[in-house]
Amino acid sequence: GDALQKKYDTEQMVISAGMSGALLIRPLDFLAAGVYGSMEIWFKPITIKTGGIIDIPSSSAGIVIRLIPYSLDRNPGLEDLAVFDFRFGTRRINNLFDAAALPEGEISAQAPEFVIITGVQAEDFALKAGYRFCSAEVTVPGTNEKLKIDLSGLFISLGFMISI
Repeated sequence: GDALQKKYDTEQMVISAGMSGALLIRPLDFLAAGVYGSMEIWFKPITIKTGGIIDIPSSSAGIVIRLIPYSLDRNPGLEDLAVFDFRFGTRRINNLFDAAALPEGEISAQAPEFVIITGVQAEDFALKAGYRFCSAEVTVPGTNEKLKIDLSGLFISLGFMISI
């Protein structure tokens, strides 16, 4: 985010990886709804010139509404879909395996998130792309200074679906 780049004079780009899961009920052929959860980690924390690291792993949870404008049932358990997901939830800086940190120390925050995803599924495999809208405000450890951290961004997802 811009606030981090201005404060710590860094230009390094970060790539993260994560996983997400959702449990949906599909009462109508074109609509499903349920809950989701996700977690992501940074491959490598940013090392800044003056020393210290910036590491912002995160996790989220909330509700998902899925629109299914195209569906072709080829036989039991094999279905092709085109989907649009709308996720409404909360994103948290930190996750089960990693604590977020600025050079001054560990941080935590929680903020609302809205996610739009579109994709296709052929049989059990899916390819999706989306955009997350979310920004959180954190207090720099040991100070009263507030930083706005933008957790928004594009993502690509490869996955599989288990239909019951």
